[in-house]
Amino acid sequence: MKKIIFLFILIFLPIFSFASMELGVILGNPTGISGKYSNFQAGMGWDLTQSFHLNIDYLFYDLSFSKLPLVFYVGGGGTMIVQTTKEKAAGNDSFRLGVRLPLGLFYQIKVIPLKVFFEAAPAFYLIESTRAGIDWGLGVRYVF
Repeated sequence: MKKIIFLFILIFLPIFSFASMELGVILGNPTGISGKYSNFQAGMGWDLTQSFHLNIDYLFYDLSFSKLPLVFYVGGGGTMIVQTTKEKAAGNDSFRLGVRLPLGLFYQIKVIPLKVFFEAAPAFYLIESTRAGIDWGLGVRYVF
């Protein structure tokens, strides 16, 4: 087993060694912090009903529009919501788990290492009950 883990690390270490890390904020539904490493992005924050959100996505972001400086990305991932006591008292689910499909645009500022982005992510919740929703936001991330 140790040999398999060591081999796995040797194979995938070069892939992640050239990746940049990004950290920033997103304003919308939910509002919170956003991070990205390689093609993986994660976010956590609070939505308009004060429920806690956590999401992790894998992005395909090398889709460019001809000469525009905007880069379009699409991806897939998972999402989790934990409701507040106020939402639970109203009869809503206390916990939701599902999948989401993020679609977005980002602009890389050349002078300073910042990325500005807009994202909309339809979400389909499968656990505690079946529901649909949409996460959206405008954000900025610092590129390390």
